Amino acid sequence: MSSGALEISQANELVKIADDPKLIEKLVKKAEGGSKHTSLDVQQALEARDRAKAAKAKEKELEKEGEKTIVALIDEFYKAVPPVGMKLVHPQAFGAIRMLAEEHAKLPCHAVGVHPRTAEVLEVCINPAAHPDPEKKRQAEDEKRKQQLVAQKERERLDHQHRTDFLKAAAVKPSKEIVLDVCYRALAEDSGYSYSDGSVALALLGIDTEVEEGAELDESEEQERKLNELAKTPAGRLRVTFAFAVDRLYGQGNVEAVLDDLGYAPPKAVLEVVDA
Repeated sequence: MSSGALEISQANELVKIADDPKLIEKLVKKAEGGSKHTSLDVQQALEARDRAKAAKAKEKELEKEGEKTIVALIDEFYKAVPPVGMKLVHPQAFGAIRMLAEEHAKLPCHAVGVHPRTAEVLEVCINPAAHPDPEKKRQAEDEKRKQQLVAQKERERLDHQHRTDFLKAAAVKPSKEIVLDVCYRALAEDSGYSYSDGSVALALLGIDTEVEEGAELDESEEQERKLNELAKTPAGRLRVTFAFAVDRLYGQGNVEAVLDDLGYAPPKAVLEVVDA
């Protein structure tokens, strides 16, 4: 070496990489800039060369074994990184396709790569889209279930409202025959328990369950007053009887029978089938 900026020991080290003029030029410039690490730089360059040779030899070995798709892995901070758009395959590694390499090797998206530092053969997926993220899939399924639950609750709400409106209409002017049939079901077919509290009856009769602030009568007294007022006529008594009989049937969980008797038809939305 003729440059006066180089020490003899540095020149002797650079001789070891005499077959790589570009690298020599790079290290000479570095030494001329004051670097005293030429020996270490040369050693690292030789080690990198040996690793590259080992990786290339392993790739040729894989070709002989019949591997059709071999991708070049990138050495990134001692980590093997596949090209953009591909992923490594490992059952536990973060960011990888979580499968056993042996199982993935049977798939069309199978490929292999050689670790640039260790020459280890790694399983690579060239089409990650073929493997949906299980966590994202779970989240999507959870979201779908939530939407189905919301839709189901809305159908139940609409069905309840539809039934209430139907019974309200029936309670406006029920015939004696209808009142008799409803009372028969509520009393003669009594199952022995009832959780009715009169709220259904009041709703069917259009009697508010709340009173205005400052009213002379409290809530129960106001409701009783309205019921007594309604019961002054035969038609009103039929309405009250019908409403409280239906209320009792609700409490018994047996209102479906009287709905059938009255010719109730559920809204179409309730009949829709939700995908599982």
